[in-house]
Formats: sequence, C-alpha cells, structure tokens
Amino acid sequence: MKCANCGRLASRRAQYCEHCGHPVAPRRSAAHENQNETNWTLLAAVLVGGILVGAMVMYFSKDKTPSTAAAMNVFDPKLRGPQLATAFPEVYQVAAEFTCPCGTCTDGVEVCDCEMVKGASEVRQFIFDNLDAGHHPPHVIEMVEAKYGYRKPGSPSLKFENLPPSGTSPTKQ
Repeated sequence: MKCANCGRLASRRAQYCEHCGHPVAPRRSAAHENQNETNWTLLAAVLVGGILVGAMVMYFSKDKTPSTAAAMNVFDPKLRGPQLATAFPEVYQVAAEFTCPCGTCTDGVEVCDCEMVKGASEVRQFIFDNLDAGHHPPHVIEMVEAKYGYRKPGSPSLKFENLPPSGTSPTKQ
C-alpha cells in the first residue's frame, strides 16, 4: 500500500511507513465496502417495507362508515333523558319532537326506554346517524317523520339559529 505522507510503497502489514514513519492505514477491500453498502441498502428496504405495512394495517383497520365521529363519541342509543341531553343535545332536541313509534307506550323518544324494533332506541340511533352524516336538525325531523311517524301533536318548532354550520357532527359538549 502507498503511504499518504511520502507516497512510497509500504508493506501490507506495516502499521508505519518504513521510509518516513508516518502511520499507514490499511486499505479496505472492495468486498468489505460492498458489504457495508449492502447492509445500508437492506436496512433502508426493511425500514420502507415496515412503514408501508404499518400504513396498510392502519388503512384497512380504519372504520369506513360515515359515523367515524360516532365511534369516537361512542353514541349509545340507550342514552335517554338528562344524559342524552347533556351528551348529545341535538339528538335530544330532535327526539323530543316524537313519541315512541313502538305502539305500546306514549313516552317521548327522548325519554323512552323501549328497545323494541322501531322503538325509541332505534329512532335515537337513526337521529344520531343522520346528524352525524351532516344533516341539519330540521331535515332530520322530516326524515324521522317520514320513516317512523309519531310526531308529537302541536310540537313547537325548534329554534336552531345557534347551531354549528352544516357538515359538523353532533359531538359531545
């Protein structure tokens, strides 16, 4: 190998140049350099592959329904009365416009504990889902009336002037 200081040839095993005494660094072989390059390439490939697998797992495990906010708020259609009014005021306001459509009771949907098919729990879930999809409360009232009926007679019109703009979901306040 060549001395970096004087440029003369030194023996392969020498640690110092025989001519000037300068330390001589052993040369790296081409195979050793290729091995290091391969290690970095492999490490980069594993890292990129791990990121892609992680992204795919997150994408495919994500809830595809429009009520992602519902999953975050964990809406329970069994909520009624003051708990419903506190946790989901818009759902409560719309539910208060109707009596339970089950046909066996006369309670309002906002307070009824009926879990029958087409009962208060089903109606509250329907209300929540439609509010969560971005429908305004007056429109949801029309939708509930069209699907279930049983709007309370003489129900006062709800005042929705202070509601958030369209497209917002009924979040817990």
